[in-house]
Order: sequence, then C-alpha cells, then structure tokens
Amino acid sequence: MLAEAPTNPAGSLLFGVYVFAVHGSAARLALVPVLHRFDAPGRSERWLRYPAAVALMVGCAFVGAWLAAVAMLPFGGLPPEQSIVAHPFW
Repeated sequence: MLAEAPTNPAGSLLFGVYVFAVHGSAARLALVPVLHRFDAPGRSERWLRYPAAVALMVGCAFVGAWLAAVAMLPFGGLPPEQSIVAHPFW
C-alpha cells in the first residue's frame, strides 16, 4: 500500500480504508462476547496476564498450524519443504 502511494494515491487510500474497515470490524466482533469483562471492577490487575496472553497466542498458533497439517493428511499431506526460488509453484 505504501509502495503504491506515489504512483496511485487514490487507490492506496481506498485500499487503506478498506483494510481498516474490514480488519477493524472483525477484531471488534471477536471482542463482543467478552467486552463486558474488561470494565468489571474485580478484574485482575496483575502484570502476569500479559506474558500469559502472549504465550497462549503463540501456543494456539503452533497448535493451529499442526491441526492444518493433520487436516491435509487425507489429501496427500503438504508438499515437501523446498526453495521457493527453485520451485515457485510447488
């Protein structure tokens, strides 16, 4: 988007608004079920929740990648790892 700005500023701006609207609303919708908990007076104020949240996100990313690989097994699995330079289209 930034690389396109000097040659097509209007298109770059429209794409930026689109990305902001789509991804911003998706993040907001994901928070709706738990939003009332953030303003609760008895919520935890400990700093440990931040590293725990990061660890949980990283763990979920690894588990999600593993589940995607397992889901591909009935279809022949994922292709073997190889250089994208030598084999750009698998």
